[in-house]
Amino acid sequence: MQVLKTEQESGIITLTITIGDDDHMFDVWVDEDTALVEYQETCSWRGQIRVSEPDEDIFKELMLSDEMTEFLDEHDCQSVKRAEPKP
Repeated sequence: MQVLKTEQESGIITLTITIGDDDHMFDVWVDEDTALVEYQETCSWRGQIRVSEPDEDIFKELMLSDEMTEFLDEHDCQSVKRAEPKP
């Protein structure tokens, strides 16, 4: 497992977690003292793109990653919630 962090702007990042042959991308941003996480897409090594929610294990690995912990500490977040998907 590998997690890559890309800063979009202050308080907004994209985290990509690679597990097996899949890259799962999430946007994370701060709303007051809460970090909101929104799933974006999953890309496979064969070029397939999926937008259905990944398994709960993927979310768990993301939440336990050093990159997520660093972001939460940096912005003094007290909680993490899944954001409602935007159409």
